[in-house]
Amino acid sequence: MEDLLLRVLTVSAACSAVLLPLLLLARRIRHRYAAPTLYVLFLLLALRLVLPVQLSRSAPAVTVEVPSYSISAPVQRPAPVQSQVSTLPQQPAGQTALTPVEPLPQQTQTAPETEPVTIHSTQLLAILWLAGAGVFLAFHCISYLLARRRLLRLALPPAPEQADKCSSLRQELHIRRSVGLMRSAAVSSPMMLGLVRPVILLPTRDLADNELDLTLRHELLHLKRRDVAYKAVMLLANAVHWFNPLVWWMAREAGRNLELCCDEAVIRSLNGGGRRAYGQVLLQAAADASGPALSTRFGSGKGQLKDRLGNLFLKKRRGIPLLCCALALVLALGGLVACEQVDGGETPSGNTLTAQEALDALTESIAFDPDTATLTFTVPAGYAPASDWSIHIAGRQEMEGGSGMSLHFLDGTDWEAGETYTIPLTDAQIAAIRTQDEELLASRGLSSVTELTLDAALPDPENGERSITVDLLPVVRTVANPSYTSQVWGFTLQLPENWAGLYEVAEGPDSWGFYLKNRDEMGGWLLSVYTEDRDAFYEAWGGDPEGAYPSQMEILAETEDTVFYATYASDVQFSEANQDEYQALDATGRQLTPEDFTLSGAPFPTRLTGQVVSFSDSSLTFRTADGSERTYALSDPDFPVNLFMHGFEQISPLPYSAAMVSLEGRLNSGYTLYLDGDEQVVGLTESARQPITYSGYLWPAISHYQIARPFSQDHPGVDIVAVAVASVCSGTVTETGTDPQYGNYILVSCEEGSFRYANLSELYVTVGEQVEPGDMLGRLAEGAEGKVLHLEWIPARTGQPEDPLSLTFVDEDNFPVNDRLTDFPVDKAVDAFLATEDGYEVVVATPYESPEISYLIIGSWTGNGEVGYAARLAWRNEDGTWRLSERGTCPPLMSPRVTAGVLRYDEENALVFGFLGSSTWTDFDGPDVPYNTAEITVQTAGEPPYTLRTSAAANGWFALNVPAEVLPVEDLLFSMDNGVSFRYSDFFGDALSQE
Repeated sequence: MEDLLLRVLTVSAACSAVLLPLLLLARRIRHRYAAPTLYVLFLLLALRLVLPVQLSRSAPAVTVEVPSYSISAPVQRPAPVQSQVSTLPQQPAGQTALTPVEPLPQQTQTAPETEPVTIHSTQLLAILWLAGAGVFLAFHCISYLLARRRLLRLALPPAPEQADKCSSLRQELHIRRSVGLMRSAAVSSPMMLGLVRPVILLPTRDLADNELDLTLRHELLHLKRRDVAYKAVMLLANAVHWFNPLVWWMAREAGRNLELCCDEAVIRSLNGGGRRAYGQVLLQAAADASGPALSTRFGSGKGQLKDRLGNLFLKKRRGIPLLCCALALVLALGGLVACEQVDGGETPSGNTLTAQEALDALTESIAFDPDTATLTFTVPAGYAPASDWSIHIAGRQEMEGGSGMSLHFLDGTDWEAGETYTIPLTDAQIAAIRTQDEELLASRGLSSVTELTLDAALPDPENGERSITVDLLPVVRTVANPSYTSQVWGFTLQLPENWAGLYEVAEGPDSWGFYLKNRDEMGGWLLSVYTEDRDAFYEAWGGDPEGAYPSQMEILAETEDTVFYATYASDVQFSEANQDEYQALDATGRQLTPEDFTLSGAPFPTRLTGQVVSFSDSSLTFRTADGSERTYALSDPDFPVNLFMHGFEQISPLPYSAAMVSLEGRLNSGYTLYLDGDEQVVGLTESARQPITYSGYLWPAISHYQIARPFSQDHPGVDIVAVAVASVCSGTVTETGTDPQYGNYILVSCEEGSFRYANLSELYVTVGEQVEPGDMLGRLAEGAEGKVLHLEWIPARTGQPEDPLSLTFVDEDNFPVNDRLTDFPVDKAVDAFLATEDGYEVVVATPYESPEISYLIIGSWTGNGEVGYAARLAWRNEDGTWRLSERGTCPPLMSPRVTAGVLRYDEENALVFGFLGSSTWTDFDGPDVPYNTAEITVQTAGEPPYTLRTSAAANGWFALNVPAEVLPVEDLLFSMDNGVSFRYSDFFGDALSQE
């Protein structure tokens, strides 16, 4: 209890250092920053106050010693009963005793003893603190219950028009939580009561339509924002720190600021006249602002009413820097200050363990965690000072050629009592220690750790020193074999001992890829397990799969209809950085046998082949080969989905929630659906793309519409910015070769003529092969301007090259793309922009066309090369010339990874634009993985959410036109072609929204 009190005092002191200037400057902050700034600040401080935990693992810079004095009170206790033994005369020598006689104990009672009972002053303070907190909470809870009973006892049902207005406002504000509505003569202005069962109380007087609408909207916004819960947190912080007047002050200021936040939420959509009407309603509802705990009240007292009225017409800034500074200050002070109890002002030794007991406790703390592959130990907290500890960790590793190398860990560490330390073994060392097969290690050229010990010593007053030596190799080795279990397919695969904590699994609908956990850009693939139809499997490999497979294959189990098998890497899957750990795991992984694979006997998923008709976040409608359709529920919103990117590249399995974006526009593909015993979806695989009939030629550069160079007499085709090239028509590959100017090329002939695709680094087709629209033909070569496709069109009627853009092209979704290819002379516009700005460099100028005004988005960096902000510019094209029409600044949302902003350029449209960073993106649980393109989805806050999609290349810009009626933008979802999927809010926390 004393420790808890000391932590509470520490937190109270640290937060008070932030609270004092914050409360003194509260009025000035309210005039300069929006009310949510103080709302968040007070909430963070209140949460810190009610969670008195140590945020810093390092020693505090300042320790406040709290003296602990003893108070002794004499207590009279009965004295113990003492036994006395009487001594009998001895028998003469030679005489036999006829009866053995035992000495008889005689009990005597001594005088009662007086024994002092000692109570420490910190114990009394802790009891007083708890009693104060209990009285505080009891008083407010009882007051609230009595007030609620008094207000509701004589309350009347609402008028029909009031109930209808409340219902319509709940729908408008998207409030699903239920709330009661009553009228009471005991209230002079509307208020809301209750945390669990909220109820809104209206006065019994007649309320005008405008007054009813605004007051109900105000209270319902309190409900939506969960402001009563906010006040409950403040009440709890006040109870815990009832002794601190600054916390009382904070709770009062937070309640006042809460009403300002709600006022700002109400007037956000009001013009000047609407704000004046709202101010008039506030004046009509002027009343005593006091109310019970866990309630909100529309009316205000005179002082608060003045602040609320003035707040309606002030334009304020967001206080994000202020929030960050205050939070950083709280965290810093929490780690710099600590309270420590001492007896009478003297520092105690603190020892509760002897030297030997402390060494034994150290030995018992040594552990190896197979999930994280870490070897740890803890310095016991019961022995002080920590400077007495002498701990030495060393080992020996055998090297090539028979030489050895000494290993030393944590040398020079200043030990801290109670701290846990990790011995920094590499993954390769851990894998080698647990392999224990010297021949296997030697065959892969891997070194083994032959010695690893921990030596510890402590001074002992009696023996001079106590010491221990612990062999750490058995600790690392004594770990049960790791295993992987698939509940869906009912099997368990026992993995080698040295894999524990060093691998991860990419689960697909019917495949499982095992990878090195800390893999780099080389991949780190170790092996994969697959399940397949038994007859089709043997037919595909000529009856001898293990003999015909190009690399190592191991059949793990077979049933009458299904076969499970493993395949291994046939090429290099490691780099110099992870070579040792990869080879150690790869060597033991290749020794798996059918004995390591166990089937549980559970029914396998049912396979259905067909097409995805529609989908949502909870169900999927599927059309089977016989034409029947049925909707199936999802067993898990993150069940695995395998998709094929544009028909040639399989990506890692995606969770269904992320794959939904990629599924859009791909419903024409062939799929295999997997259902469990309850006929719920557990997996989905895109097996083949179905042919599509296009109303024109398919655009060859998926989601890329930028023309790098148009058709001309000197240039017999067009150059298109792209990543890979797809066939624009159904035809036959009639020629491949190399052109001295345009590099590798492919010629595809159809009835109307021939298309020539050039500037290729890799070909996916051969002469004589039939292709369909959308089939991938090759990968593009990297040039000075990036990857550019050179496309030529030779119609059969003339045999001479013509402009390909004279044809009608459509995109993947069968929409015309020719109207997206308009090129604007933007040089003068860029020059005009640079003439008005100092210190900015144009990164990219993107033409954008709308029916009336042409908009140009300019991305800018600060002059020192660091990312600054995106300037959003709109340019008007009048009489064929460019001029600056308007400009706006984007909040500081840029990072080296992603930029995004929203430009509301008229009442009917907004533009969402952004810039994607480098060509490698890191999954949260993995290394950097290269990507070429990303699909971006705009998600709005409407019901249902409105979605728009576009694509962007690595280090490229994107822009989407969003109708105003679906604003604000709620979030952006990025799906990279390397399988990584993330939301904009994952990086920045806040939704990307702008009215």
